[in-house]
Amino acid sequence: MVHPGLTLTHMWRYPIKGMPGQALPATTLATDERLPGDRRHAFAESTAPLDFHRPAWLHKRHFAQYVRAPGMAAVAVDLQDEHVTLRAPGHDGVSAHSDDPEGRLATWLAGVLGRPPDSLRFVRASSGGFTDDQRPFLSILGAATMEALAGVGGRPVDPLRFRGNLLLDGLGPFGEFHLVGRTLTIGEVEIEVVERITRCVATTIEPATAERNLEVPLLLRRHFGHNDCGVFARVVRGGRVEVGIEARLGS
Repeated sequence: MVHPGLTLTHMWRYPIKGMPGQALPATTLATDERLPGDRRHAFAESTAPLDFHRPAWLHKRHFAQYVRAPGMAAVAVDLQDEHVTLRAPGHDGVSAHSDDPEGRLATWLAGVLGRPPDSLRFVRASSGGFTDDQRPFLSILGAATMEALAGVGGRPVDPLRFRGNLLLDGLGPFGEFHLVGRTLTIGEVEIEVVERITRCVATTIEPATAERNLEVPLLLRRHFGHNDCGVFARVVRGGRVEVGIEARLGS
């Protein structure tokens, strides 16, 4: 059936792990794959047990991430084909091919973060991406959930705080939890909602300013009795999806 008023209002990917997202008006999803280009690149710790010639998924502790370096949230990312440009307030920008053979991108970010110049390596996943969860999931947020958090937190809540891929309007607060075990059809795509997402202290950081200004996990526990926000989902039938279309809710 069609859930009354259930609409895909925003869609994002995060070209570089730990850095700001990129809004997408439309994309094509593949079965059992992440959103195309999502976390395909990352800044790996130079000590990471990674085959730098064929980088594959590793636990997030092996990568630079803004839970430990909030300044990463303020880095502007422009990824066009295989060319990367990074900019940060108070610093000259840097551009390089995504292979970064001279290590320019990694050296630049290390300088922005006040780290040794050889402490990071810019890497591109040989397949998939460097999402926190190894499984090839999408993450879905509910617009009403953001409004509920804003109500108890006393400030607007940017969905990008949660690094979500899809934002759905038309559900009640935390209504996305009721989708677990069910399927959604959005455009040509069929998605199976798998499980709730437990949140960590990274969500305390405001994406636009890189400030820690909202204790999201504490608010979730205190006002809603859990530490979850959003859901993971798996693409079970690929196809094209566009912002602004309705979602049909299956069994």
